[in-house]
Amino acid sequence: MSVRARRAAALTASVLAAALLTPGAAQAAARPLSHPGNENVASRPSLSTQVTHATVTARSHGLTAALTPVSPRGSGLSIDLDASTSRTAVPGAHVTGYRFSFGDGRTATGDSSRAAHRYARPGTYTVAVTVTDSTGHSATVDSTIEIAGSDFTPVAPTRILDTRSGLGAAKAKLTTTTSVHIPITGVDGIPADATGVVLSLIAVDTVENGAVTCYPDATTEPGVSNLNFGGNQTIDNLITVPVPADGAIDCALSGDSGSSADLIGDLEGYYSSGSSSSYVAIQPGRILDTRTGLNTAKTKLANGHSLTLTVAGATATTSTSSTATTTETLPTSAITAVALNISTTDTSGNGVLTAFPDGSGSPTGNVLNYFSANTDSNPAVVPVGADGKIDISSIGTEASTTDVFADIEGYYTTGAGGAVYVPAAAITRILDTRSAAGGAVIAGDYRNLTGLTTADGVTAYVLNATITQPTANGNLCVFPTGSINPLDVAASNINYGNGETIAKFVQATAGSTGTSFFNDATSGSTQLLVDEFGYFTTQ
Repeated sequence: MSVRARRAAALTASVLAAALLTPGAAQAAARPLSHPGNENVASRPSLSTQVTHATVTARSHGLTAALTPVSPRGSGLSIDLDASTSRTAVPGAHVTGYRFSFGDGRTATGDSSRAAHRYARPGTYTVAVTVTDSTGHSATVDSTIEIAGSDFTPVAPTRILDTRSGLGAAKAKLTTTTSVHIPITGVDGIPADATGVVLSLIAVDTVENGAVTCYPDATTEPGVSNLNFGGNQTIDNLITVPVPADGAIDCALSGDSGSSADLIGDLEGYYSSGSSSSYVAIQPGRILDTRTGLNTAKTKLANGHSLTLTVAGATATTSTSSTATTTETLPTSAITAVALNISTTDTSGNGVLTAFPDGSGSPTGNVLNYFSANTDSNPAVVPVGADGKIDISSIGTEASTTDVFADIEGYYTTGAGGAVYVPAAAITRILDTRSAAGGAVIAGDYRNLTGLTTADGVTAYVLNATITQPTANGNLCVFPTGSINPLDVAASNINYGNGETIAKFVQATAGSTGTSFFNDATSGSTQLLVDEFGYFTTQ
């Protein structure tokens, strides 16, 4: 597989209403950050939203055992059991101990009336508490609970945040001493029980180097980043953020003194406890390429024009070698959205791509900003139209053209066999080659991730990967370990240039022996940081 073209250093500066850069203005090259992601990774704090189940009671020998299961929303597989209202009516007696049973073979015993537990996988569990008093009598009560991950509802890209105009947040640039508060629930139909939001986040009009971190409101800012930028740059990334009790998220900035940026956020969907679409991870593969005519016309996409991709029944190229090519064919029905990595290359000018369900009309949000002579890419979750198709449009003021290619990582479905999303118990730095054994990932080498969640039924991981200090141009590919030779991987995830720091979201398919990153470059090396934000698991 050939190395993708490098990202050009000269980009344009000001932004149009559609987040397109004004033609002709010079943009400085991004400088590598000395602190991509902030090395001190904090544990994911508990979210304050709670779903309280009915209190159940049982009485024996004057002793009343009471149990209230409480599910912290956004905590995925966690449960809190509260027996604090247990009482004894025996004169002079008092409660002396509690024994909690979580229904999966695990128990907790002590004098505390509360116990917390995290399950290995979603399912139906019978939880119980046995309460003992000072007379030696005990009473037991149980309750049946459902532990479930979250399903996904796709949305055609819709702008819900723009700090330049005050849309969705205060009209002010983000600085290292401020944060952006973004209401989520109630916006564009997002329900009150939303557990996560998926946004295409864009930093524009940037000053100095910086790293943006988005996290649940009223929680501690984690020590990782979602988006890294250089001075005078426009750059985007997909993010998935848990939604807490008050229905809002925050974004903060760390970076050089004087660092600042305006933020644009385009909604691509949300996770909730309601039944919607589950996720099917596949071997990543190329599903669209205008250079070869793969599943579309063999012609460049011009500004002001669209191309159509028939997703239903489409065949993606999942591996290529000197002896064989393997493919995967998607189902012909029940697909509601596709997880893609969309790229542009061989561009003659600047533009913006937007992707949306066929037949729905052009949306207000974007999925990728691209620039003249660059190879640019960005992940996107694109809703599929009722006819099984999506459209990709190029918009802008220049008479530019670009080739477009897209790689699929999986799809969302209302059919059987999908997996639900579960936020990680703690945002975890899985890999930092700057301090890990083995050092930088050299050209042609790969790095298998260790320390990922090992819960039963995991099919894919929600990751953010950051490239920093590369010594040459290259391309990073993510693949399921144990299922394919890295040299045969047909998909790509991050195109990077010499000296660039860039972060990209990845929904990485889990292989039989893990997940790996391959440095598809002909020379040099790069440092790699990988953070886990959650995973998908079958029920």
